[in-house]
Amino acid sequence: MYDVVEPNSNVQPPFLITWESTLKCNLDCSYCSSHDNSIPHPSLKECCDTLDFLYEYVDVYMNLKVEDQRHVSLNIFGGESLFHPNIVEILEYAIRKHKEGNYIWSLGISTITNGIVKPKIWNDIIRYFDFLTVSHHAETTVEEKKLFKNNLLVLKEDNKNFQVSILKHPDYVQEYTEMIDWCEQHQIKYWARNLDGPRKASQEQTITFVQKNNVLRNTPLGRSCCGGQTFNVNQNYETPISFIDHNRFVDWHCSVNYFFVFVKQITQEVFVNKDCRMGYDGKYGPIGYLYNTDAILNELKQRTVNKSVLPIICKKERCWCGLCTPKAKTENLFNDIIGKYLLQE
Repeated sequence: MYDVVEPNSNVQPPFLITWESTLKCNLDCSYCSSHDNSIPHPSLKECCDTLDFLYEYVDVYMNLKVEDQRHVSLNIFGGESLFHPNIVEILEYAIRKHKEGNYIWSLGISTITNGIVKPKIWNDIIRYFDFLTVSHHAETTVEEKKLFKNNLLVLKEDNKNFQVSILKHPDYVQEYTEMIDWCEQHQIKYWARNLDGPRKASQEQTITFVQKNNVLRNTPLGRSCCGGQTFNVNQNYETPISFIDHNRFVDWHCSVNYFFVFVKQITQEVFVNKDCRMGYDGKYGPIGYLYNTDAILNELKQRTVNKSVLPIICKKERCWCGLCTPKAKTENLFNDIIGKYLLQE
């Protein structure tokens, strides 16, 4: 069994900002719980204020990290973030603010999108992104499916860094298998994943896809990294692995707060991480709210005074997103491994 888990030393994990910028979407898929078309988009000012806070928040952590760890990835999603009427202004503000701030950290911008965007807008907006995850949805019209594929070909022709996330809807097996075949035919990177909740693909379908894609991503007995990273376990750096058996780390010391922050714009909640949502106090929940960002920043600065290392103590039954961050069973083991990521006093 494991006492220490950390990312492969050849892969330097960025600090990942995950920002649910809106709940509105141009689709209304029956299986989706990540949108609400009755709630209006947040204003441009609200979004820019959130970026101001996020940059100040991550800057605290970046000033604790060694030089090769100072990269921030801003992932904007929804709902459908590209459906926001001010998305271009939001992206331009994000880039301009980083440039004018003279921060010590680099910035990359990514998005998760359904790709159902008119060609003129698509061709203009993709230049702002360093990476795109384009989700395939079966519950779309024939014209939308055609637009989706054409937009993928535009990304390929422009040499954009992207992947297709194919949702394995059990009612649309033929459609998602055809989409996999289409991606393979056009040499487009993809991964096929289960729906969350009760509409998951059957066990037989899952086994078929595991065999076809040679990948295990989400099973009851373990977990692979969402981003495909490999791991070193028990400080064995010679033979990295790609799958963590029984992804349980209850009472472990985890550095997830040094690598993630998650903001839900509509509810104003700020979490350490999108999926684990562990707080500093060993409880599940937000670390604060966008209407009181001063309190979040003040607490963070107090926690990191004198460059002290204060990890999250995990209380979750399973680890999902955040699996790739350094973690250890005991405080002493955690202190042994975290030093390579942080500046020493």
